[in-house]
Amino acid sequence: MSGENARPTVRIVIPDYNAETFVRETVESLLAQSYSKVEIIAVNDGSHDKSSAILKSYEDQILTIHQDNMGQAQALNKGWASSSGDFIGYLSADDTLKPHAVETLVEILENHPDHVGVYPDYELIDETGKAIKTVTAPEFSQRDLVVKGICQPGPGALFRRSAYERTGGWNPKLRQLPDYDFWLRLSRFGDLLRVPQVLAGFRVHEGSQSFAPSSFEKAEEPWRVMTDYFSNTAGLQPRLREQESLAMAHAHLLSARLHWRSGRKLDGHRHLFASVQYSPAAFFSPLGFKRFLSGWLGRIRYKYQHGIGKIKSN
Repeated sequence: MSGENARPTVRIVIPDYNAETFVRETVESLLAQSYSKVEIIAVNDGSHDKSSAILKSYEDQILTIHQDNMGQAQALNKGWASSSGDFIGYLSADDTLKPHAVETLVEILENHPDHVGVYPDYELIDETGKAIKTVTAPEFSQRDLVVKGICQPGPGALFRRSAYERTGGWNPKLRQLPDYDFWLRLSRFGDLLRVPQVLAGFRVHEGSQSFAPSSFEKAEEPWRVMTDYFSNTAGLQPRLREQESLAMAHAHLLSARLHWRSGRKLDGHRHLFASVQYSPAAFFSPLGFKRFLSGWLGRIRYKYQHGIGKIKSN
């Protein structure tokens, strides 16, 4: 068996819902990978735009699965269930990877067998694919992930299938934080590793979900996810269990911020009160106060920080 054939197979799933504007660029970025053993699965999640036709044009190069609109979590779970790669990942239908991204990530994951996944730094890109800002991802810390609610992995992350199968995939009941919930559960089986190279592009535009206001149910997810996390004691380290109150306080602050950004001030105040009841230290920390301010300043601050105002003025 040649050395190349012995390398791990990587399966990357693209969940597509009405992403006709960007999905071709996403697919092309995966087809351009320098790593030869990449298999691409696109899941058309009930799109009613031209996504189906665009994906059909790649039928000799990628596998496309069609389903009724069931949400991103169900789309990803179906795509991953249809694959058998050693390493798996996903790429949103408006994001991109650099040509050497998979090769770099696979090599690092192979060289760190004690880690369950890897994730790179990335760029924010505009509607045209132009880079507008470089984002240095935080170094992985399970404590920060759990207690502070800091989701370190961004676009381009890869993880081991063995760990994914133990974790159980994305929770289809979640619409705001299915990725964060997944990383929380995955981290029970090992650490992730940041790769300090810009290997992905995260697109910011008016239609992106991260820019949209959150419904009431979506805004409630942070504290509910954290409640579920601590209710399952299997594999939960004592050092994290001891900080449950602080973790719940930060989770309620995250819910408060989402409500405030979406115009529901009283709901935000309710979660702020709950946060202080759990632990005043969360609110009075630099991170907690930052979340408070970002919630009140809302979408205007988000647009400024991520360059959307600059994009629209060009």
